[in-house]
Amino acid sequence: MNSHWKSNAWLVVTLAATGVGGVNCFAEPAMQGASEQTVRAGPIEAALKLDRSSLNTAESLIATLTVRAESGVRVSLPRVESKLGGFSVLSTVDEPQRTVATSKGDEQLFVRRYTLEPFLPGEYVLPPLEIRWQKSAGESGVARTAEVKIPVETLLKEAGKDGKPPDPGTIRGAYTPPVVRSDGSISAGIVIGFVIASLGGAGIWVLRRQKQAADEIAILLDRVQNLRRSAATDMPGTEALHELAGALREGLVRRVEPDAATADTGELVARLAKKETWGDSEARRVGEVLGSLDAARFGGVAMPASEFDLHVEAVVGMLKKMRAMPEGVKR
Repeated sequence: MNSHWKSNAWLVVTLAATGVGGVNCFAEPAMQGASEQTVRAGPIEAALKLDRSSLNTAESLIATLTVRAESGVRVSLPRVESKLGGFSVLSTVDEPQRTVATSKGDEQLFVRRYTLEPFLPGEYVLPPLEIRWQKSAGESGVARTAEVKIPVETLLKEAGKDGKPPDPGTIRGAYTPPVVRSDGSISAGIVIGFVIASLGGAGIWVLRRQKQAADEIAILLDRVQNLRRSAATDMPGTEALHELAGALREGLVRRVEPDAATADTGELVARLAKKETWGDSEARRVGEVLGSLDAARFGGVAMPASEFDLHVEAVVGMLKKMRAMPEGVKR
């Protein structure tokens, strides 16, 4: 009796794991809270990578979701939201879907890049991302990433000495309270107390305003400059190639061509060549950079650090040109 029950139980588990008979397949990563994780579910593999494990309130977090799927499998990426956990979503960029040749046959490749921003310091949680797939009418499932805990530090703490918040005493010394001509000691005390209490948060407010004033292209420039420093000596990895191509496409979206994130390279070049603010020669340059990056990240063509640095320099130049354009440029 026991052996018969065990045999039936094993059969049920096997069917559930393989998705036979219309049973959905769900998979979660074994490691929870990692800044880089991979989860496999049926015919797909999903990888989530964060560009940092902690940040402060003046920084942004880049989360890159890469999904590989067998040819013919239908894949649905997570719904685009304005917030992910406590983070505000500044942008969501989907690269054009690719087909990549592997030793096991052709694979579909999906790449999505989130730019996330915290508001206040504290411990943030990036929630699980669900990628749904369907191979046939009776075989479907979900790959689910693990939630990630990300500490966000206050910027004032970093500005202080010995790990302590900065002392606003020098600011208080510069303040001269108004002259009270009557017996208004209580009113004066309220005013002074209010000013002193406000100064503690004044620095945070000013820094926050400065961060909001920094334009989006400046953030992209900073990301690209970081790529240059990280790949100065080593051959650039696939993620660096993705990041550089994504920064160029995202900049074009914000200043020149709204469909630059999803258009394939040939179509994008054709559109840019017709833009009065861009021109034919710059459009061809965009095509050369993206074509070379695509060959390296999707076609397996090795790119030496020296060539990568030339592409970084070209992208920096194009982003600077975009930055000089008004935000209301005719598209």
